[in-house]
Amino acid sequence: MHRYPFLRLLAPFISGIIVGDFLFFHYQSIWLRLFLVFFICSTLPLPVLHSLKKYNLRWLFGVFVYVCFFLAGAALTSWRLQQVSYVFPQSETVYRAVITDRPEAKKQTVLCRARLLECRDSLSITSPRKNVLLYFPKDSTSYLLQNGDEVLFSARLSPPSNNNSNTFDYARYLTRKAVSGIGFVKRGRWAVATHNSHRSLRQIASKYQERILSFYTQLDFQDDEYAVLSALTIGYKEELNEDIRESYSVSGASHVLALSGLHVGLLYGLLLFVLKRIPSKKLEMKLFRITIILITLWGFAFITGLSPSVVRSVVMFSLFAFSEFRTGKYIPMNILAAAALLMLLYN
Repeated sequence: MHRYPFLRLLAPFISGIIVGDFLFFHYQSIWLRLFLVFFICSTLPLPVLHSLKKYNLRWLFGVFVYVCFFLAGAALTSWRLQQVSYVFPQSETVYRAVITDRPEAKKQTVLCRARLLECRDSLSITSPRKNVLLYFPKDSTSYLLQNGDEVLFSARLSPPSNNNSNTFDYARYLTRKAVSGIGFVKRGRWAVATHNSHRSLRQIASKYQERILSFYTQLDFQDDEYAVLSALTIGYKEELNEDIRESYSVSGASHVLALSGLHVGLLYGLLLFVLKRIPSKKLEMKLFRITIILITLWGFAFITGLSPSVVRSVVMFSLFAFSEFRTGKYIPMNILAAAALLMLLYN
C-alpha cells in the first residue's frame, strides 16, 4: 500500500464523508463542533510523531494522519450541509435571484434553478446567497427566461420536504445538492430585472453550449438526429424523448448518451496517439504535449457546460498528463485516487 499514498488517504476521507452525512441528518446540532474539536486535537501531535526516531513507533504518525483525514471528511461534510439550511419567512416575501442554469420545461411549469441574492421584507434586506428551485407557470413569458437572468419575484419559499415518508427521501436528496428551498411563483408576481447578470464560469460555458446547439439547428439537424447529436457531442440531453432512451437502454448502450469518462478517455487516447508521433524526450516537447492535452480536454469540458461527470474525468486525465513529468513509472490507481480526493475536497 505504500505505492498508493493517495488511495490510503482517500479511504478514511470517504469514510468520514459517509459518517458526517449520516450524523448530520440525525444529530446535526452538535456533531460539527465535535468533529472540528477532534480534528484540531488530532493534528497537534503530528509534527512530534513525524520526528520520532524509533522506527517501531512511526506507525503512530500514520494512524493520526488517517484520523485527521477521517475527521476532515466528516467536518467538511457536516459544515457544507449546515450551510444549506436556511429559515425562510412564513409568509410571501419579495426576493431577488439570478437563474444559474438553463430553465427546464415541465408539463405545467418551468423549473428554474436560482441563487437568492436578496430577501426583502418590511424591516430589512438580507442576502441569503442560497440555492432554490423556482417553479413558474408555463406561458409565453416564462419560456423567455434564460440562464443568467436576474428576476424579482414574490413567493413563499420553504425548505425541501417529503410528501410521503414511504417514498424516496427527496428532501435529503436536495439538501445534498445544496438546494435550500423550493417555491412556486404565481403568474404576475415576478419580473425580469436584468439579463446576463452575475454570470459564473459555468453560466458562460452554458451560453457557449447554447451557441453550438444553435449551430446544429442551422445545419438543419432535426428531431431524433438533433437530439442524439446534441447528447453525444456536448452532453445536452433535454431533447431526448422516451423512445430514444428506451432504444439505447434495450441495446445496452444507454451510457453512450451520457458524457463521462468514456468520452473523455477516447479524446485523451486520440490526443496521445497523435502527439506521441512527435518523438522527443526534451522538457519543452513534454510541456508542449501537456499544454495541448490540457487545452483540448478543458475546452471540451467547457462546451459541455462543465457538467460534473465530465469535469471529474477531465481532472483525472489532466493528472495523467502531468504524470509525464515523472521519471519513474506512474500508477494509474494512485492517479485515480488523487483525482477523486481533489474532487471530494472541492465538493
